[in-house]
Amino acid sequence: MLHGEGLPFVVGATGVAIIALVLALRFRSWPLWLAGFGSLVVALGLAWLFRAPAPMGGG
Repeated sequence: MLHGEGLPFVVGATGVAIIALVLALRFRSWPLWLAGFGSLVVALGLAWLFRAPAPMGGG
């Protein structure tokens, strides 16, 4: 689960990654592959950064 404040950042980085990877497939461009992969890593890092902690307590 994500905090609401981080959702625009995660969605934005994911969108950039998807667009870059689609363009890399279309144009077979090595720099676009790197940009897409880097954006995907950033999106995953942001998702980890803005994660909502699990509630405390023994279930």
